[in-house]
Amino acid sequence: VGQLLGRARRSVSGTPSLASVDDIVAQQVVEWEPAFRRLSRKLEVTGEKGLYAYVTLGSAAQVIATLLDNALVHGAGTVTIRTSQTPRSVVIEVRDEGKGVPPELVPRIFERSVSGTPGGTGLGLSLARTVAAADGGQVVLVRPKPAVFALFLPYGVPGVPYAPEE
Repeated sequence: VGQLLGRARRSVSGTPSLASVDDIVAQQVVEWEPAFRRLSRKLEVTGEKGLYAYVTLGSAAQVIATLLDNALVHGAGTVTIRTSQTPRSVVIEVRDEGKGVPPELVPRIFERSVSGTPGGTGLGLSLARTVAAADGGQVVLVRPKPAVFALFLPYGVPGVPYAPEE
């Protein structure tokens, strides 16, 4: 959350560049797998390989880390990171097998100070959404029960220059 706060406070420096989604996801699995293993939970990766997206260095990783942290703290069972693409976006979903987002929180889940845990800050998802938006991306709650969150990023093709839509 501290890194997300810092990133949200700063103006976005630099232009998003083409990055391998496989590399971003693999790095997050290396970082998070020990935490899942300590709680006897599994972290799996499925979906399309060889996808590229335009992101500012570290921003997609921070958003995925927030979604994984939420799944670890609030979810249950296996957590799956699933990659796919639409004609305009690369999609990185994080899903778990828990009870999901309580119905009363669904409409406000991305608001600051909204938390499903007593003592939670309620900053993570709000800041993750802000960081993703700075790169032209979006974080959405795809399904509340069991929880599926998705990060949509601008689709990229190696060798094709980045031209953000106005």
